[in-house]
Amino acid sequence: MAGQPAPLGATWDGEGVNFALFSEHATGVQLLLFDDAVSGDPTVTINLSERTDYIWHTYLPTRVPARCTGTRWTALRAQPGTPVQRQQIAA
Repeated sequence: MAGQPAPLGATWDGEGVNFALFSEHATGVQLLLFDDAVSGDPTVTINLSERTDYIWHTYLPTRVPARCTGTRWTALRAQPGTPVQRQQIAA
């Protein structure tokens, strides 16, 4: 599902979670779902395809709000002539 670009972050609405992640320089974002906090590999990887301006978003319908998540920024686009700095990548 597409989800909404606001509010930013992960928002539980009682029926699922809306994820909205900001990055001016990312050209692709993956949402990683883990069964627990110590899992090395994600259980599920979701490629976010919906984007509104610089906000990537999706909605996951679920009955269980507690799940460990992470993100992977798959590619970056720098301003012409400007190297990408690590702080520019953070959501």
